[in-house]
Amino acid sequence: MRTSLSILSYSKRKPRWTVLWSILAIALTAVTVQRSQAQECTIIIINDQGQPEEVDITRPNGYCPEPAPRPGEKRANTFVYKATHNSFQRDNDMDVQINTFNTFMVELDIHYLGNGGYVVQHDCCDNFGAQTLTEAFDEIDAAPLDNRVVFIYLQQCDDCLSICFECFEDDNWPSRATYFAQIKDKLDDSIDADFFYRHQDFRDIDDKAWPSLQELIRRGQHVVVFFQEKDSDGHGAPSTENFFFGVSLANPPTDCCNFALSNMPGGNDCNPITQYPSIPDGTAWSRWFHRVYPESDWDCWFGASDCDENDDDYWDFAVHRGYNFVATNCDEGHVTDPATHSPLPIYIDAGFDFACVGTGTQGVPYIDYTGLLCALERVSPAVDIRMAGGLYSPLVASSLVISNPMAIKSSDGGIVTINPGR
Repeated sequence: MRTSLSILSYSKRKPRWTVLWSILAIALTAVTVQRSQAQECTIIIINDQGQPEEVDITRPNGYCPEPAPRPGEKRANTFVYKATHNSFQRDNDMDVQINTFNTFMVELDIHYLGNGGYVVQHDCCDNFGAQTLTEAFDEIDAAPLDNRVVFIYLQQCDDCLSICFECFEDDNWPSRATYFAQIKDKLDDSIDADFFYRHQDFRDIDDKAWPSLQELIRRGQHVVVFFQEKDSDGHGAPSTENFFFGVSLANPPTDCCNFALSNMPGGNDCNPITQYPSIPDGTAWSRWFHRVYPESDWDCWFGASDCDENDDDYWDFAVHRGYNFVATNCDEGHVTDPATHSPLPIYIDAGFDFACVGTGTQGVPYIDYTGLLCALERVSPAVDIRMAGGLYSPLVASSLVISNPMAIKSSDGGIVTINPGR
C-alpha cells in the first residue's frame, strides 16, 4: 500500500499552488519488508535432548527475524518508559493507561484462589481494583496492541504486605509447571497467542540481547511478560521457563536462567533512590531492563498510593538515573516527559488549533500542523508518526532541527495536505 503527502505553498506574486516534496524528504508510505521466499529463515538450537537442531523461525506473518537493530533503531532496553504501579488500582483502566497515557508497562499482583482460579488484588487488606486474571488480561488487550509493544509485570503474591490475615489459598499455589501453564492459557484466551515475545525467542534468536521495539512490531510480537515469582533468598525465583521472563530482586540482578529484569524499590519524594542501575560482571547491558516502584514512608504521609506525595523527586531521580521502567501511581501523569519514550506510534489528527493540543497518543492525538511540530520534537528514534488524512495549516513560519530518524505515514489511508494558505 502506498499513500501520498501533498505539501502546498501559496505565492502572492504568482497565484498558483506549488507542490513541495522536500519537507523531511519523506512521503507518507506504508512499506512492508519481506524476505525472499527462497531465503532460508532457520537457526541452530540445542534441543531438550542436548542435541543441535535446525529450526525454522519464520514468524506467522511471514517475516524472518533480524536480531540486530536496523540503522536509526535502538535496542528496547536503551530507553526510559513510563510504567504504572499496581496498575489495576489506578484511576483509569489499563487499556486507557496504555492507549491514552503512554504507559508501556502494567503491573498485576496475582493471588491463587484454588481450582485453577486467579485473582488480581494487592492483598487481603486492600481489595480495591480486584478482578479476575482473565478480566485483567482482557482489559490490557482492549488497548489495542497491534501497533505497539506492551510489557506486563506479573507478581506472584500471598499477602503482598505480609501484615494481613491470610485470605487466599495462595499459600498452596500449585506446582510451578501447573501455574505457568494455567496463566499462559489465560493469556492466550485474552491476547492473540502470536503477539507474545517469549523468553525462548530472546534466548535462541536474539542471543539474550533485546531487539528494537520496531523489530518486535515487524515480527508481530507486541507483548512481553515478566513474572516475579515468590522466592526465599531475596533474589527472585530462577527458572528455565521458555515463555515468561524472570525477575531478579537485586541490583545488580542475578545472572541466572531466564532473568532479564531487575526490580528495585525506588523510594519516594522524601527519600528518592540514589543508586544507579548495574549489571552482573560478565553480562552485557543489552540483556537487562531495570524497574523501580514507589515506596511508602511515614515522613511522606504514608502516601505511596498518593501520586502527590511520591511523584516528584522519586520520578526525577529514577528517570535521570536511567531506570528503564519507572512505575508511578499517577497514571495520567508524565505523558509528555521528554526524558521518556514517546508514544508508539505518535498520532496526529487534522483540525485547526494554535497550540500544541494533545499528547500524541492514540487516545489523545496531536492536532493540526502545530501538532506535527510537537510530534517532531517529541518523537523517539525510529518511531512512526501517523497523520490522519485532511488539511493541515501552518499559521506561522517555523523551523525545526530533526535529530531522530522517523517515518511519517498515513493513519487512515487518506491524503494529508499541508496548506499554508488556509
